[in-house]
Amino acid sequence: MAIVPDVKCKKCDRRFSGIRSRCPYCGARRGSPGKHAGGDDSFKGKATIGILILSALIIAVGALLFTSLADRGDDPPSDPSGAVTDDPGGSPDIPDDSDVNTQPGTQPTLTPTPTPSPSPSPTPQPVESVQMTYAGTAISEEFSVWTGEEVALKARTVPAETEYTPVWESSDEEVFMVNQDGTVTGIGRGTAKLTVTVGGATAECIVRGKGPRPS
Repeated sequence: MAIVPDVKCKKCDRRFSGIRSRCPYCGARRGSPGKHAGGDDSFKGKATIGILILSALIIAVGALLFTSLADRGDDPPSDPSGAVTDDPGGSPDIPDDSDVNTQPGTQPTLTPTPTPSPSPSPTPQPVESVQMTYAGTAISEEFSVWTGEEVALKARTVPAETEYTPVWESSDEEVFMVNQDGTVTGIGRGTAKLTVTVGGATAECIVRGKGPRPS
């Protein structure tokens, strides 16, 4: 009769009969790896995973740094005051104007251009005297007019040439009316004063309204 030797469990290190296929103590199958089996492999697996994670982090950080540097390289340079300039070597545009006065540390100011004063108009020559005339004949003191009749008068001045305009007036427009061209129109019966003024000189006469002309 053959004697079956005992075997040692690789998991719990206890010996049991070689007839059994499993350890009666821990239930491990005979010939299965022990409790220390694969320890190095487990460590190597964990180390490999750690290395992979670290490598991924390094790659991600490098990509972020590269992107940041690339974006900064595309930005135009700025001057110390913070204003962005498109032309680093250019100079600010300053208007070339002789009317611009600049001093160090001050803002340029514009010198206003003086406006020439208008030349004063020459004073018209004064009128020495004025006289009323009708058809070239001077009117001395008075004349008569029928209702509805029109008499065209003129103002004769000394000197004859003047820039002043004659101003005609009626003292009673119920007797006669006068236009500014010197035309007198009879309105009704009565008497009224006719006045013409030219540049301070005045002439007067009496106008007698005779009423309606008889038929």
